[in-house]
Amino acid sequence: MNKKELTRIYLSIGKKWEEVFAELAKRFAKLHDAPPFFQELFNKKGRRAAKFCCAVSIALLLCTSCENKGIILGGEFQNADRRHMVLYKIEPDNVVVLDTIFLQNGNFSYKLKEKAIGVYLLKYNDTTLLSFLAQGGERLVFSGDAQDLNKTYDVQGSEETRLLLETRRKLDQFYDKTKEWTTLFLQHTYTDDYEKTNAYLNSLYQEEFDAHIDYLTHFIRQNKGKLATMLAFYQKIGNNAFFDEEINNDLLREIYEGLQLTYPKSIYVEDLKEKLQCP
Repeated sequence: MNKKELTRIYLSIGKKWEEVFAELAKRFAKLHDAPPFFQELFNKKGRRAAKFCCAVSIALLLCTSCENKGIILGGEFQNADRRHMVLYKIEPDNVVVLDTIFLQNGNFSYKLKEKAIGVYLLKYNDTTLLSFLAQGGERLVFSGDAQDLNKTYDVQGSEETRLLLETRRKLDQFYDKTKEWTTLFLQHTYTDDYEKTNAYLNSLYQEEFDAHIDYLTHFIRQNKGKLATMLAFYQKIGNNAFFDEEINNDLLREIYEGLQLTYPKSIYVEDLKEKLQCP
């Protein structure tokens, strides 16, 4: 049943309520001792009340309908040469294979029967993993060039995913710089200035590493209550983590306190609670 059908049904219910109020008004009008208040209520305010109740009922029903819709995934990838992708859910201590999503000329549509906020991955091929966050009632639209999805993919329809992509793109910029530095390092491996070049490149890396920590810290504190902040805390470049659970315990606790208000029943929040040993 779509929204138009729901609206039509509830409008008809509203009309029935108006008919009830009109009939009551007629009956009260016949009573000589009927209080003026009741006559006024059923003659004028009653009909407005019926319309108001009808409008509220429609809004509540449509909201409930959205909650029951789960998550809708869809979109189009240009230059797609594959016929399917694999959908995963990332849980605190597990990676669950959910389903295979089929592509037709790069287009796809899929309904995910989940309500709670979750962390997901779409595996396009062995080197392309598209991460996103979603919760019940959201409709996510994916786009990008399949020849280089890691650089070009975008997702509309989820504020959490928008924030996640922001941190990922920032990390990609860091990766691009390390590739340039690696090329420069290899060019000077067997030269007389190898040690000087190596020291210089190490200083550049550390400077960029510290700058990224500052960026992530600011991002986390500017977006309290978002699950994307937890993923930002655990971001890595290669095998090097930007934060440590013990050293940066205060920051991790800030993340937990924000998420506990936004997603109190989330499995990710429960996992943080155990790590922090919160009461």
